[in-house]
Amino acid sequence: MSATLDDCVRAALERYFAELDGVPPQGVHAMVMRSVERAVLAAVIERTAGNQTQAAQLLGIQRATLRRKLIDYGLLLSVSEAAAGNHCMAATRRGAP
Repeated sequence: MSATLDDCVRAALERYFAELDGVPPQGVHAMVMRSVERAVLAAVIERTAGNQTQAAQLLGIQRATLRRKLIDYGLLLSVSEAAAGNHCMAATRRGAP
């Protein structure tokens, strides 16, 4: 049986807590929500080959909201990247905060 998304998140959190080495965690909810949202956006924008209209429809959000989130997470292609023919979002350009 393959792991569910819940299983993956739980395993990642267990690794995170283990790596803290006694340091008390802070802001775990915000960190997880931001990381998961960024990963979802990157996966969906990659799946739609950078088509923001299709990605917004797939996510069930407005295109303007998607665009704002892509900018917030540093996933929006720069003009020079788009001109170079790279139609995918730069999902790996910057790591999650």
